[in-house]
Amino acid sequence: MVGKIVILDDRSDSLGFLLDQVLKPQGYETLVAKDTEECLHQGLWENPDLIILASQFLSASTLAIHRTIQSRLPDIPVIITASYGSRELAEEALNQGVSSCILKPFTAEEVKGAIEGTLKGAPEKEALEEEVREERITPPREVVRKAGYVHAIGKSMISILEMEKVLTRIVEGAIYLAAADEGSLLLVEMEDRFEIRAARARGEKHARPLQEEVEDGVATQVVNTGMPQRQRGPREHEWSEMKTGHLVEHLLYVPLVARNEVIAVLCLFNRDADRPFQESDLDNLVALADYAAIALENAQLFENLLQSYEDLKEIREGERPQQPPWGIERRKGERRVEERRKGERRVGERRQEERRTAERRQGETPESLQVERRQEERRKGERRQEERREDERRKGDRRQAERRKGGRRADLPWAKASESEEAKTALPPEENLVDETRRSEVAEKLVGRVSHYYNRIGVAVIEVTDTIKVGDTIHIKGGIRDFEQTIDSMEIEHQKVEVATKGQSIGLQVIEKVRETDLVYKVG
Repeated sequence: MVGKIVILDDRSDSLGFLLDQVLKPQGYETLVAKDTEECLHQGLWENPDLIILASQFLSASTLAIHRTIQSRLPDIPVIITASYGSRELAEEALNQGVSSCILKPFTAEEVKGAIEGTLKGAPEKEALEEEVREERITPPREVVRKAGYVHAIGKSMISILEMEKVLTRIVEGAIYLAAADEGSLLLVEMEDRFEIRAARARGEKHARPLQEEVEDGVATQVVNTGMPQRQRGPREHEWSEMKTGHLVEHLLYVPLVARNEVIAVLCLFNRDADRPFQESDLDNLVALADYAAIALENAQLFENLLQSYEDLKEIREGERPQQPPWGIERRKGERRVEERRKGERRVGERRQEERRTAERRQGETPESLQVERRQEERRKGERRQEERREDERRKGDRRQAERRKGGRRADLPWAKASESEEAKTALPPEENLVDETRRSEVAEKLVGRVSHYYNRIGVAVIEVTDTIKVGDTIHIKGGIRDFEQTIDSMEIEHQKVEVATKGQSIGLQVIEKVRETDLVYKVG
């Protein structure tokens, strides 16, 4: 018998090896899952014989994934293959319940042997399967396994709020648990009137939503007694006869009870006379019916909530606008309206100005545009000059403040300065500060202009207009630049020089960023 295997690919590089070299040549039916949730879903609905956890690294997270699979699918064996890992973790995985843990380097024969040994299992398993085929009984292992699935299927139902999806999920879960040929879900309209809301016929892959009224004597008996019914014998079933035109041999009806009232009936059918429903199937469906009733109630409440929201929305859209409240809220509303109007007014004025400017420029000649551009540039230059003068004035004020601060510190008791030091820090009269600043400016001599600046290496190219040499102190001034530095070295065509004369261009490392056209003065 060909086995069905699910491969959980946990970012492994051996997936192609497993499929092409091991599984496909042996004829195994394979399913690939990209994450743990998809693996659990396939393990629940596809009923595989083996799960292969193909991992890149055998780590604690790999063992955590195996524990999750083992807790949800306790009867499906797991084999772990890993490209990298330690023997200690492999032993821990085996102690945890993994059937086999294979680490690289491994061959196709080793993987085949591990899979065959896991699938064959003990001899009594094959004997039990043969007994099931002959006597048509459900093995105890399968009963326990399906009972463990009830909780997982019930949780998947409760997590859905859309009514149609809940109805179809209930039918599909019930058919899976009981291995039935067909199934349907009847909602109770009256005591003897029902409405089919979901059904799946034999041969169909998924359940489909329906909405048809039917009469069913067995369903009426279930509603009256509140007890499930399991019957045998050929009979015509209204839904089956109407849709597929055949007789059913075995029926299983389970009520869905909410608030001590039967709200729906779950119906399952088998056509073959030699496939009756067993007591274990009834127990599992009774447990599943509790989850289904909760899921139906939740979906109905959600639909009512959405309907109430839509009704309230229609009522609010149809109402006339209310009068603004009095007091503080009214004044807040008036302020918001006034601010909105001001904003709209400003936007309108700006757009009108832009429109007038565009119209004026369209009507002007190119000569007038050039004149206007030159005037704008002149105004910008005047603004820059004014900013430069203001910056120089602030620097002068700052220097004066520093001098005054130094004079005040010299008068403190703990500042025991000598007469020579006091003479050095003596502050000249305020009326002489302007003359001193002017004398310092006169002492500076223009020696060059910045023609280029390399920002990445901090080197400026200076066109020399007067002689400068290494060791001179220079003062660089520009639009926003104003600093002094000593010339440590300079280069002409990548050759270091000590002196540069008029007409030469030198490369100089500067301590601050400069711009083209900045002027260079020699101090002293």
